[in-house]
Amino acid sequence: MAESSEISVLTLGGKDSPLSSSAVYTAASGRAQLRIDSSALHRLSSGQRLPLASCKHKIIFNDFLTLEDRMAFLVVLLNKLLLSNARCIRALLPELIAEALNSKSQNLRFEEVDVTEDEISVLESSYSSLLGVSAILDHQSAALSALADFAAALSCEASKADVTAFDLMDSGDGHASKEKVGVCSNMKVPLNGSKLTGKVKIESVLKIPVVHEAMRKVLKWFHSKMREELNSRAGKEEAVSVVQFLVTALRDLGECSLARVKTNLASMASNELRSSLEGIFA
Repeated sequence: MAESSEISVLTLGGKDSPLSSSAVYTAASGRAQLRIDSSALHRLSSGQRLPLASCKHKIIFNDFLTLEDRMAFLVVLLNKLLLSNARCIRALLPELIAEALNSKSQNLRFEEVDVTEDEISVLESSYSSLLGVSAILDHQSAALSALADFAAALSCEASKADVTAFDLMDSGDGHASKEKVGVCSNMKVPLNGSKLTGKVKIESVLKIPVVHEAMRKVLKWFHSKMREELNSRAGKEEAVSVVQFLVTALRDLGECSLARVKTNLASMASNELRSSLEGIFA
């Protein structure tokens, strides 16, 4: 888990404290102390009319989740419990989760506890595990577009590719895609004045504006949908499709990038170096 000398405070459950992917990541990486807004605790069932627990439940984690993933899952789950408008959500479970998060334990484990029907409903239908991992992905992908553009520009030089496909300007008439223009502008910065590009028409290079444009659009949409899903009262099956769109865009980006890598390898003069690198990308 990431370490930092600065620990911020993340307040959940308040009217003016919507949860963001960046906030989930900050808490999951151990750089934030969780605090439950007093108004949220007040909304939960009071001690004067505690509902009777109807069953027992134990919070468990999938084995493939990292510690950071598990922390993110708990942050989202805690927020879902606080946002729920069900009558029988008690303060007990949110406080238990917040205590576990603030302990910064490397071995998160929960004992079996008595829960109400409303609590078990939130626990089993919130998609918190998926949303937690997705929030981390959303946060970490914020810089992906710029990095992908820069890496693509370097690959164009390595293969002496024709880069006239990036000569796209915003005409101001509203017909040019702002995202595609942004991609081309980013590409032209490191390539400006380069004497390493050439006249070789390479399909994977010609695809860059389209593939990277699609990636930018999906990332923006994904960020917007994640904010919506993180702050909804209940989890929805649509959360799965949100991630699938991003996975598709990432796959297309990866395939386009891999094609350029193979082109770069083929152009290498050193057979020994080329052979050693081909094993990595085989």
